[in-house]
Amino acid sequence: MRNQFGPPQTIPDAVLNKLGQSAAAGPGADGNPELYFFANGAPGIFYALDAASGQRRFSAPVANARIVWAMCYSPDGNVYFAGSEIGNLFRYSPSEQKIEELGVNPSGRFVWELGATADGRYLYGAVYPNGKLFEYDIAANEFRDLGTLKEGKEYVRGLGIDGDYVYAGLGTFADGEERVLVRYSRTSGEQSEIRVPSKSTFVKNVLAAGGKLFVNAGKCFVLDGQTFESLNSFAFSGLISQPSPYDENVVYYTSGRQVFRYRLDTNESEEAGLLQSLSSTIMKTLQWIRPNTGEFAGKQVLAGVTSHAEAFLYDPVSERSAEIDLQVDGAPVQTHLLKSGPDGKLYLGGYHSGISVYDTDSQQFLIRQFHTLQPESAGFLNGKVYFGMYTGARIFEYDPSQPWKYGAEAGNNPYQVHVIEGMDRPYVFASGDNKLFIGTIPDYGRLGGKLTVYDAERNVWTDYGNDRLVHNQSITGLAYRNGKLYASTSVKGGLGIDPSESEAKLFIWDVANECKLLERTLDLPGHKPPMIGNLAIGPDGYVWGATGSAVFALDPETLEVVKGRTLYDPALDKSGMWRPFDLLFGPDGQIYSTIGSALTVIDPVTLEFEQLAPKAGVIALGKDGSVYYSFSGKDIYRLPARFSE
Repeated sequence: MRNQFGPPQTIPDAVLNKLGQSAAAGPGADGNPELYFFANGAPGIFYALDAASGQRRFSAPVANARIVWAMCYSPDGNVYFAGSEIGNLFRYSPSEQKIEELGVNPSGRFVWELGATADGRYLYGAVYPNGKLFEYDIAANEFRDLGTLKEGKEYVRGLGIDGDYVYAGLGTFADGEERVLVRYSRTSGEQSEIRVPSKSTFVKNVLAAGGKLFVNAGKCFVLDGQTFESLNSFAFSGLISQPSPYDENVVYYTSGRQVFRYRLDTNESEEAGLLQSLSSTIMKTLQWIRPNTGEFAGKQVLAGVTSHAEAFLYDPVSERSAEIDLQVDGAPVQTHLLKSGPDGKLYLGGYHSGISVYDTDSQQFLIRQFHTLQPESAGFLNGKVYFGMYTGARIFEYDPSQPWKYGAEAGNNPYQVHVIEGMDRPYVFASGDNKLFIGTIPDYGRLGGKLTVYDAERNVWTDYGNDRLVHNQSITGLAYRNGKLYASTSVKGGLGIDPSESEAKLFIWDVANECKLLERTLDLPGHKPPMIGNLAIGPDGYVWGATGSAVFALDPETLEVVKGRTLYDPALDKSGMWRPFDLLFGPDGQIYSTIGSALTVIDPVTLEFEQLAPKAGVIALGKDGSVYYSFSGKDIYRLPARFSE
C-alpha cells in the first residue's frame, strides 16, 4: 500500500532554550545600570535587565536576527548588536527603549564581535567569511569595508580597540602554522602582525590594559604591548575585565567558578573569590558597574553574564559574589536534529543547543532540556540513543528506560561516553550486529573525517583516521549489512579551509578486518557531486544513496549504479556544508528524502516521485507512517498517514 497524507499539522516550538552568544552592560539611561542579553531563537529576543535585581526592563523579538554573537555598549549611550546570518546591525536606545535596524555591513554576513571607540564615534566589526573588518560611523550612519586582513584567513574571530589601534584575532590556523593577530591603524590603515604562542585554531578577542595585551587563543596569553613578548598564559573563561576602579594595576577574570585577580605590575594571578554554581562558565560580558540598589548599592562591582543567561555581581573588596536571576525566558530555536527512534519517539535537537523528546502517541513533549551542546545527529543501538554533539565530536549515551538527567559526567543520563579526537561534527550514524558506526566532519581548518566504531559486546570504541578512509574527505553517509559498512563522503572539511578534492566518493569498509575494500566515484551521468549521502539499505538489497539532486541504487559488491534518477536540476544542487540528505524507507516501501531540500517521496521500483513539501531540511518517519519534517524554523510539521491501495 502507498501512503497518502492529510494536510500538514504544526507542532510548534519543538526545541526550547535559554542560550545567548552575546551580552553587554551599561549605566542605563536613568542611572540604574543594566545588563543586555540576546537570547537566540526563531526569532531571537533582545533583553534589557536591571543589573541589581535581574528584572526585565525591556524585551522584544528582533526580526531578521536569530543568532547574535556580537554586542557592545558604546560611550554614545546605546547598545549595538549584529546578526550572524546576513550581517545586519542594530541599535538599542536605553533612553527610548527602542530597537532600530541600521543596515547590513558590506564585509561579511557572520559578525563575530563588535567594539566601540572610546569617543563613541565609531564601531568596528569582525566578520566571516573573507576575514574582514568593517567600520561604522555612528553619526553619519555609514559603513566602510576595511578589507581582508590576511590572505587565506577566512575569519576575523574577535577584536579589541585601544586608541588608534584595532587588534583583530584571525583563523583558522592549521597544525604547525604560526598564530597571529593583526594590529590595524585606524588613521593610516597600516597593518602589522603580532605572533601569539598558541596552538589554537583561532585567535579571538583582545584586551589592551596597562601596557599589556590579553589575547584569547585557547587560553589567555599576556603579551607586552610594545615588544609583544609573551609574558604569561593561563586558563580562563574567555574575558578579562578592564582595570579595577580600586587598583589600576589589577584586572579580573574567571576560570570555571573561580574568580582571579591578575596584577599588571608583577604578571601574577591569585585567587580572589568563588561564584555560585553555574551551568555554563562561558562569559559573554564582564564589566564594572555601580548598582543603585541591592546589597552592593553604591559600590563598584564586576558584573558577569554567561551564555546561559546566568548573571552575578562580584565585589573585589569583600571578595563576595551574588547571583542575579535574570528574567530571560526560554525561547524556541531552529530545529537542527530530527530522528525517529526504535521506540517510536522523536529525538530533536536545537541550533545551537537544546534537546527535546516527543511522544508521537500522546502528542506531547516528554523532555525539554535547555542547556546542552549542539546536537548534530543521533543513532540507536540496543535500545539506547547516542547523540552526536558539536563541538569536539562528543558522543552522549541515553538510556530511555531510566530517568533523564543531562550531564557530561558518568552517572547522568545522557552522559558523555566518547570523544572523537580532532573531529567536530558527528552527522551520520548507522548500526548493526551489536555495533554503532559514526561518521564525522573534522575540526575548523582541517580536512578529512573519521569513522568511529563502537563494539557494544566488548565496550570498545575505535576511531579510524582519514589516512585509512578517503583522502581529505569527510564522512556523510553510512549504511551497514552483513559485515560491510557502506560509506559516502563530502569534499568539505571544517570551516576555514578549502577542499583539496573536487568530487565526493563511495567506499566499502570491512568491519571485521578493519580495512577498506573498495573506493570509487559515483558513475551517474551528469553528476560529480561535492557530497554524497545519506545511504540506506533497501528491501531490494541495493545500497540507496542521495545527492542534492538525484537518487540512485548501487550494487552492494561493486558500488556501480544499478538505477538512478535526477529529481532536481543539478545546477541548483542545494548541498549544504555537511548535513547529508535524509533517505528513509517508509512502512509503505517508498523512499522519503530531503533531496533538493524538499520533502520528496520516491517509488524505488519506477523512480517516479512526488514532492510533498517544497522545503525540508530534516525528516523522520513515525511508526504509523506519518512524516515529520522541519526546515530552518522553530516548528516541526506532521503529514498524517492515510493508507490506500
